[in-house]
Amino acid sequence: VGIEAAFSRFQRLADVGLLADPSFGSRVYRIWPAAIEAARDYRFGTLIQAPRALPLIDSGYLNYYLQGRWPFVAAVIILLGGLWITGLAAFFGRAAERLGILALFLAVYLTAALAISNPLRSPLMAFFIIYVLWRLGLERQVIEMRGQPEARLRYILQKA
Repeated sequence: VGIEAAFSRFQRLADVGLLADPSFGSRVYRIWPAAIEAARDYRFGTLIQAPRALPLIDSGYLNYYLQGRWPFVAAVIILLGGLWITGLAAFFGRAAERLGILALFLAVYLTAALAISNPLRSPLMAFFIIYVLWRLGLERQVIEMRGQPEARLRYILQKA
């Protein structure tokens, strides 16, 4: 595979635009409107995985909207917003908060990937999110204890 073949799709997107792409255009103009139309029968959302009750949906944002309407979308936005805030605070904050950068990369990936897939359904992604947030909390405790010798002593005595 040559370089031109590998980047031909990106070149086509640059030339004609994202909505003219056959894959993304069919989602926006055909698949997603059909799913939204079929969801009108569900006042509170499907309350089960949306693809089980409605036509094929490959957008995470749309999937959560159809599954539980605005409360589900709000939960996803809160998750993404928290990751963005945590990641940006670490990026512009102290150098010791390296794991916060991981939260920023995770936020960037999820924000983009949820448009065309649903990575939050992956157990590996759920584990990774929990791990990053857990390690961030642990890292902050260590940073606080470094500045307070009596807190460090109290922590050591608790563990003994």
